[in-house]
Amino acid sequence: MSAEAHFVEFAKGLCTQAKHPVERDAAMRRQLHAEGERLHDLMLSARKAPRVARLMSDVAARRRAKEALEKLARTGTRSGSGKSFSWAFFGHAAGHPFELLSDSYGLSVKVYDDEKALGISCISPAPRKPIAG
Repeated sequence: MSAEAHFVEFAKGLCTQAKHPVERDAAMRRQLHAEGERLHDLMLSARKAPRVARLMSDVAARRRAKEALEKLARTGTRSGSGKSFSWAFFGHAAGHPFELLSDSYGLSVKVYDDEKALGISCISPAPRKPIAG
């Protein structure tokens, strides 16, 4: 069995477990954490497969976009500029909140599509388009 197939099979097993919620006691949380680590290890071992590599790349890009949004929300500065953000600024410079929201949504769609291509679309919920002003 290829590394990609092993990763997909394990992920589908986790999806099946998630469909049958049980009370989350401490032992269950430890088990889910261990299974999450195992899923991550399987993904790393399958990273040379093109579909898994694309998924990993898109997940990393989505994480960076979300971190930039969180930074903007916390500090009120544009990503990397160190300048205070003003809502009067409506240009298209990197770090504009609506641009970051759009990027984050687009990357969430890509991750969801990557997971669907692998047959594990139960990992991430279907993305919802952000409300823009």
